[in-house]
Amino acid sequence: MNKLLGIVMVLFISCSTQRVSEISNPTIFKKENLKLNSEDISYMTPVFDLSNEEASVSKSKSIYVKYKNKSIDSILSKETGVFNFKTKVSLKINDSVFRSIKSKFNQLIVDVESTKSLDSKVIPSEFESLENYKIAYLLSTYIQPEFKEVGGFSERGSKRGTYEMSNISNGHQLEYIRYCLFIFDVNARKLVAYSRSEKLKDYSNIYFVQLINSTLESLSNDGVHTSL
Repeated sequence: MNKLLGIVMVLFISCSTQRVSEISNPTIFKKENLKLNSEDISYMTPVFDLSNEEASVSKSKSIYVKYKNKSIDSILSKETGVFNFKTKVSLKINDSVFRSIKSKFNQLIVDVESTKSLDSKVIPSEFESLENYKIAYLLSTYIQPEFKEVGGFSERGSKRGTYEMSNISNGHQLEYIRYCLFIFDVNARKLVAYSRSEKLKDYSNIYFVQLINSTLESLSNDGVHTSL
């Protein structure tokens, strides 16, 4: 039964990916002549463009981060049979380390997309110690969600011509999401591949699966693929 469920899941993702391939055109850069398979790459838990402190003051954001962490892991883990990455890396990141990684990720995005090159782009120093754990290549997912505030007072008319005020609890609603993928050569301490989606209003994980598929397909081919 579980095997059948896995086959259905893979078929669903495959068909859905084909359906959205014309909608989402990811940007992809990789080092020239780099060829990697998913079995060569370890992946780490996603980093959000959202601090623990920011998430903790909003129940909506906190729930979103917890859900997204689980859903991304369910896609990337070898057990699901969708991809075949080498191993999972879990890092405990406090707020100061998070701010440092976020700043470096944001700068990498600006540098790569402005120069259209991966030359001289280095791994965040926080990841360098992974070399001691025989991690050769590391895939890091950087998720950039955008929220809008919802709630407050709502006014509506009644049949008698009077107006009723109702209080809606304050919160945040997801507006857009963008995925960025970094693949680092841990031993060389270099960024060797980068890809990102456009801002997506459809929050389905299908777009994330498509981005992974497109990136891995690029890594299996020679040369440099860009679509900026």
